[in-house]
Parts: sequence; C-alpha cells; structure tokens
Amino acid sequence: MYWDGDGTIFDSSKAFCTVYNFLYKNYDDFIPANSNLLNSWDFHDICPLLYKYKNHSVEEIFGMKELFDNLELFPLAYEVLKELSKKYELWLVTIGNDDNLYNKIPYVKYKLPFIKNKLYINNATSKMDKSMLNTPFAPFNSIFIDDVYKNLISANVQHKYCFGKVYSFNEEWTGQRLYNYIDVANRFLK
Repeated sequence: MYWDGDGTIFDSSKAFCTVYNFLYKNYDDFIPANSNLLNSWDFHDICPLLYKYKNHSVEEIFGMKELFDNLELFPLAYEVLKELSKKYELWLVTIGNDDNLYNKIPYVKYKLPFIKNKLYINNATSKMDKSMLNTPFAPFNSIFIDDVYKNLISANVQHKYCFGKVYSFNEEWTGQRLYNYIDVANRFLK
C-alpha cells in the first residue's frame, strides 16, 4: 500500500497557511489564509501576498522548519495507518525539494515510526509525478492513495484512490475517492 504524504497523511495546507499568516500578518493588505478555502495547488487563491510581494515562494515555505513545527496529521491518520501497518506493507512516497526533505525525513520518522518503507523524491532531480510506482518497485496489483490527479494517473498500479475533498488539482479524478480516515478505515480495515 503506497501513500502520498502531503495532503494525504499530513495536513500540509493548514501548516502552510499558518506559516503564511505569520510571515505576512503585518502587511497592510493582509487577509488571513484559511486552508478550508484552498482550491489551488500553488495557494494563489488564498495566499495572494506571496505573488504580490514575492518575498517567499511556495517551495521556500514548504521547506521551512516552521512549516513542520505546525504540521499535523489528518484526524485519525495515525490510528488508522498504525492498524493498516498490521495488515499491509505500507510505503510513504513523497516529493519535495532539498529543504523540504531535510525537515520531512525526521518528522516522518518521529510521527510515523511504524512506516518502515519510505521513498523520498527530490523534485529537483525527478519528474513531479509518481510514475516511479511501476513494476518492479510497485507491483501492478498495489494500492496507491494520493490527493493529486496527475500523480494518480502517472502511477502504474491497479488500485488507485484519490484522498480528500475535490480541488482544482484533482477534480478530473473519476475513480474512487476517500474523503477522510473514516473512509480509509471502512474501505481497508473491515
């Protein structure tokens, strides 16, 4: 069973908004970012000052230690994934830049010690998709869960599930969707 991290296990959007709000709170035209209103992968719809002032980039914020200081697992993720680890071989397959991975690796080790298999992909040296989920690394009959349409499409596995609510970056998905960890538990732990 292969899992994406950001947006699937970790509520990265919420942590991103927390960091953005801290960085831009003293600007006259600041409006607090709310991750519940997010609809874009690049946060342009809820974090406009990133694009107006260009003091920080999305990639830079995703690499900040402060993002990981505020990063939380989705509700019930720990409990459900721990139970899944007793039934399935779990893999975390996640993409990031150097700074993001530098902070993500110890975070994952601390928060999810029962996930032994991890594939950290540096987006500076690889495609921004999950096409590496292919035989022989990932057997065709594997299960893959991600929140991004192009990642799901690029993976060559049989069982794919889109996680979370519908966003602009996954609205094209017509396959099965798991909205939360209650859905995950109902699908894979019964």
